[in-house]
Amino acid sequence: MKLNQSVSSALKKLSKLLPNHIFLVGGFVRDTLCGYQSFDIDICGQDTPEVLFDSLKNSEFVAKTTSPKLMTLKIKHKDLEFEYTTFRKESYTKGHSPSKVEPTDSILEDAKRRDFKINAIYYDINDGALVDPLDALADLGRRIISTVDEPKKVFSRDGLRLMRLARFAGQLGFDIEQKTLEAAKEYSHLIKDIAPQRIREELDKILVADTCHNVPNGHIKALRVLDEIGVLAIILPELTLGKGMIQRADFHKHDVFEHTLQTVRFAPPQIRLAALLHDIAKPYCFLKSGRYARHDIEGERITKEVMTRLCYSNKQIARVSRLVRWHMYDLNNQAKLNTLRVFIQNNADIVPDLIELKMADSKGSGVHDDKNLTAVRMQKVYNDMVKEQVPFAIKDLKINGEDLLLLPQEKRGIMQRELLKQCAYFDSDLKTREKQLAFVAREINRYKK
Repeated sequence: MKLNQSVSSALKKLSKLLPNHIFLVGGFVRDTLCGYQSFDIDICGQDTPEVLFDSLKNSEFVAKTTSPKLMTLKIKHKDLEFEYTTFRKESYTKGHSPSKVEPTDSILEDAKRRDFKINAIYYDINDGALVDPLDALADLGRRIISTVDEPKKVFSRDGLRLMRLARFAGQLGFDIEQKTLEAAKEYSHLIKDIAPQRIREELDKILVADTCHNVPNGHIKALRVLDEIGVLAIILPELTLGKGMIQRADFHKHDVFEHTLQTVRFAPPQIRLAALLHDIAKPYCFLKSGRYARHDIEGERITKEVMTRLCYSNKQIARVSRLVRWHMYDLNNQAKLNTLRVFIQNNADIVPDLIELKMADSKGSGVHDDKNLTAVRMQKVYNDMVKEQVPFAIKDLKINGEDLLLLPQEKRGIMQRELLKQCAYFDSDLKTREKQLAFVAREINRYKK
């Protein structure tokens, strides 16, 4: 296995300082063998953290404990960083983290505490040889994913492995061994034991799974695995309710759920969460009224609930929920020009992403393969406003607070917002400081009267 020269040199230096052999393991070995580039470098060996600290004293390596319980360290060497873990055995009760951890000198025991065989191939730094205690190279050759032990045992230890299974299938483009797939279905309920933060982290990785190794539609493959094993219905039940919900044939080829997946398929990475949630309220609206009307408005509310449940930040929740709220804006492409310009001004921070979402939504319909005319128009108007240097926020106005001192304080914000709106209008003559000052003067005179 060919390694980057700087990585190889650093690891050989490290190995000479330690009593026992050290091994590369996990994603770095897997990806390198698949011909993919990998950046997370995990190493392991028999030596305990205490032995490592003692061995690395006065060396060019710096070690820092990251998890005493898991016997994991970060080791830095110049610009490189490695994660070292002592060979270990694990016991689980409930959740993601092992309840009991013990060191071992057996590479086989260390391999069998991992999740999937493709992540349990070792590369001996000292000997330059691969060590494959579980015949995982066969899985790599067949491009399949199977568990390191009996699948039921592996998933019962850690429910997060269900989402990792889907993610690896998407990132690598691999299929899943049937026995492993069936066990994942049987144990899908264990995802309920996993902290929402961990679910969110895996979901975020799944939504960009295709970008990891440039596997076409890897994110869709991963989402379909999540759906097939039953995890998606547990973490996003609002989404899977859309299965079988037919939509107008002149607008949509697919049911609500499939349309959502197709929209995610065509969406660029930065808006895929919004694409996943853009029609999240359609099932709710349909079950309530038999129609999909107001799904954009209800979608904003439900998106906030879903993202709060998954512990997204307030900033992320605000941005994604606004994209969901406005993804239907000017659906018939009939908004008056100044109305559209004011809308763009008020939402300038999300307009580029909103345009992308509208495009993906249109392509995901399966009916409208051409460009979304509303999005095309919005893009043109937005570009025109940027060229015209239209202010998009109060801070972009040519006037400042000192120019408003003759107005009562409670009127200043109102005046600024009105000026900002006037600046958005087509052929507005309020682009210069002089014109804006004149506008302020007129407002002051109107107030005095």
